[in-house]
Amino acid sequence: SNEYSVSFDGSNDYIDVGNYNAYNFGSGGNDLAFSVSAWIKMTDATDFIVVSKDDNVSNRQYTIRFLGDKMHFYLLGGGYIGRLYNTAVTSDEGVWIHVCFTYDGSKSETGMKIYRNGTRVDDTSYSGGSYVGMSATSASFEIGKQNIYYSGGLMDEVAIFNSLLSASDVTAIYNSGVPADISSLSPVGWWRMGDNDSGTGTTITDQ
Repeated sequence: SNEYSVSFDGSNDYIDVGNYNAYNFGSGGNDLAFSVSAWIKMTDATDFIVVSKDDNVSNRQYTIRFLGDKMHFYLLGGGYIGRLYNTAVTSDEGVWIHVCFTYDGSKSETGMKIYRNGTRVDDTSYSGGSYVGMSATSASFEIGKQNIYYSGGLMDEVAIFNSLLSASDVTAIYNSGVPADISSLSPVGWWRMGDNDSGTGTTITDQ
């Protein structure tokens, strides 16, 4: 069943998962493959953070966010590399959409992909400086926040994988718009935002 989601107010709400090695995907100049999946309902796509492990200072690894109404996925290490969907998504405000971001560990923009509602949409690469690969940092893995920036809207079924999801995997997760059981894909973190949680409070269980 899927009955719950978490509401973020856009000013100070977020989920702090903590700093765990399971969410580090780079060390010693070698990147590892990973993927992130989430269901979101944005109040404003001008600046909406899905997840990040990036304090915007010195502990920087990756950020997935909507910025200027466009979908961005970037990695940081020395310099940065990224992919974006270079089309405004203001029509997605106020409606549930599924987003998925995958990276094959190649240290190249061509290894990064962005999916919206089961369809790949990224169309533009960008970079800066000299990207040498991600490093394991002390930054927390955060949902709905990156440094001083916060998301406004609803999020549900946020998951992170230490593997490269295939296009067919993404299609299965999207499931024609109905959140499905993703346990067979072995996420290393899966926050159902209330479903399967016991009781109430400020803790969201990692399923």
